Amino acid sequence: MGLFDGKVFLELGTNVASVDIVQYAKSEGAYVIVTDYLPEEKSEAKKYADETYMISTLDTDLLVELIKAKRVDGVFCGVSEVNLKSVRLLAEKTGLPCYFTKEQWEICENKADFKELCNKFHVPTAKQYRLGAVPTREELDIIQYPVIVKPVDLCASRGIHICHNEKQLLEGYQDAYAQSPSHNVIVEQYIVGDEISATYTFLNGECRFSMLSQMYYNMEQKGLVPLPDAYIYPSKHLSAFLEKINEPMKKMLKSIGLKNGTIFVTGIATDNEFAFFEAGLRMAGTAPYNFVSYINGINIMELLTEYAINGKISKPELIEKENPQLNKKICCLYSLLNSGGKIGNISGVEKACRIPGVIHHTIQRDIGDEIQKDGTLGQVNVRFYIVKETINEIREVIEKIQQIVKITDINQKNMILKSHIIKMLNQ
Repeated sequence: MGLFDGKVFLELGTNVASVDIVQYAKSEGAYVIVTDYLPEEKSEAKKYADETYMISTLDTDLLVELIKAKRVDGVFCGVSEVNLKSVRLLAEKTGLPCYFTKEQWEICENKADFKELCNKFHVPTAKQYRLGAVPTREELDIIQYPVIVKPVDLCASRGIHICHNEKQLLEGYQDAYAQSPSHNVIVEQYIVGDEISATYTFLNGECRFSMLSQMYYNMEQKGLVPLPDAYIYPSKHLSAFLEKINEPMKKMLKSIGLKNGTIFVTGIATDNEFAFFEAGLRMAGTAPYNFVSYINGINIMELLTEYAINGKISKPELIEKENPQLNKKICCLYSLLNSGGKIGNISGVEKACRIPGVIHHTIQRDIGDEIQKDGTLGQVNVRFYIVKETINEIREVIEKIQQIVKITDINQKNMILKSHIIKMLNQ
């Protein structure tokens, strides 16, 4: 007997975690429908579905008709913020379960609102500067550089600029303002330190700290927002985080009234201080549930899928398995970044997956895809999930992957952006 025997499940689109969600739902007996505006060969999740439709995930009126016609029991998606908004709208119109409300989503989505919430609960944030639509001389004169400019309502590194002088600020502010759907932009102190992300799990109103990651950035693309070569779990700042931040952070997150779900909060850590700047009321785009499930035995992707279909979680006691120490293992999400162009060939991935310690992989961009060199997560090509005992062993696995995997363009030219992760992990 499966958890979803006799149930019909609708998955919106293909994004990080979408294929995992579809495969899990089917393994528990659900009949799975996948819809988006793409043909099956371009929509990975559709390849695993029982039934597919060419309906945009934004066409909620047509999707409501589909839900009623097919007697759908649950609707969900991967980590896409756009599709999650559609999930909530569909849940409101049809009475299907959704793990978050409109108000909860907006608090986490809007960087300015989230920063205000942090200040209320004494969770540290970076100094902020307020500028009008056209910055005045008085506003500009008080700014101390460097600063970071970002839309309050975008993700995936879009519209973000690091500015070291007034010229860069004005150009970056104009771009961020234009890209922001609400024309609302944050300018705040750019703190040099380690970027970290803390993940929390909610089950039946209980909240637990799940994990703390640390990003290691690729600095090869001058003039663009740097992209992460790797994420290490747990961060070297874990002890300080547990001592200084965990309790006020939990109180803050519990204040929004979430009962079931997951939240990640991103910030900067230095030797002695923390500053947080944004949150996501969703699974992280890095899909760290692959590590947590492998080590601690709790999989938030599966639990959120269960909630979407059944409207409840059958084993809320699983939250007790959350342990940010990760059983003293070292986890690494290592990404091969694409330097831009049209992918002609990818080789060695399957061989790399046989390296001891590689527990999972995803191909984000495949042969034939056109990659824009734009400093967004669209340049992430292949990801490897690695679990070992020590950082030295992580380095050894990465070195082997670098030797084995090749990505070339249609002219057989190397497309893998040069990485300095081995050197950084040696520091």
